[in-house]
Amino acid sequence: MTPVAIVGIGESRVGRLRGLSALRLTLEAARAAVQDAGVAGAAIDGVLTRNLDMDVTYMHSQLVAKHLGLKPRFTTDINLGGATAIAMLEQAAILIATGVCRLVLCAYGENRRTSWAVARHGRIKMGNEDFEECFGLTWGMGPHALAAQRHMYLFGTTSRQLGMIAVAQRRYASQNPNADLRTPLSLEEYERAPLLIAPLRKYDLAYLFDGGAAFVVAALPWARDYTDRPVPILGLGQAHSGEHIGCAAIRTGSVSSRGCRSAGR
Repeated sequence: MTPVAIVGIGESRVGRLRGLSALRLTLEAARAAVQDAGVAGAAIDGVLTRNLDMDVTYMHSQLVAKHLGLKPRFTTDINLGGATAIAMLEQAAILIATGVCRLVLCAYGENRRTSWAVARHGRIKMGNEDFEECFGLTWGMGPHALAAQRHMYLFGTTSRQLGMIAVAQRRYASQNPNADLRTPLSLEEYERAPLLIAPLRKYDLAYLFDGGAAFVVAALPWARDYTDRPVPILGLGQAHSGEHIGCAAIRTGSVSSRGCRSAGR
């Protein structure tokens, strides 16, 4: 497969941004990424977006392309939850390798924090409303808590080790001027936080904010010739054993090894 690289990145403002639509946040990030790549908008011939959860919009990728003034050869929406950005990157690599596109814009933005206060087109169904949720297993944190409990049982993982992840993420955020939660977090503070769904605590949650992010992908040879700091992609791969982490079997090897093999690692 033709090697690819990320040649531009962009973010919108992040935080509690009442009055800013998901489309506006997506466009802010997309324009910043195209500008960072140093290319004209007319050169973008692929657009990948994530369909919205909070304000469902028909043919979202084409709507984004239209508002950016683009006329791409290929557009589509992709949704793999938290893995969507990587799935976009893999799809972009395939489009470039097959000659369908030369420069692919990948973008997603949503007003998750403040959209509850305004009228929406609708809300996406998660698929568990008639089954797990009505018996108390709330989507998102619930399945992750089950997976964490299973991991603790199989591998002896401790709550303190989970806390180290939250502390590290907060440290990264403290170095990002666009982050909203920048106050340092200690392990002691993490362990004092209440359990929400055991074994997960308050600081294990991914907080809902308004914001958007985007990146531009190109073939690596082109990127080296025409951009200053391309980020080469060494390998990409997918493998699935269930709809959600709470449904998947947790064991070493199997799914992760299949994903790594397809990534060429």
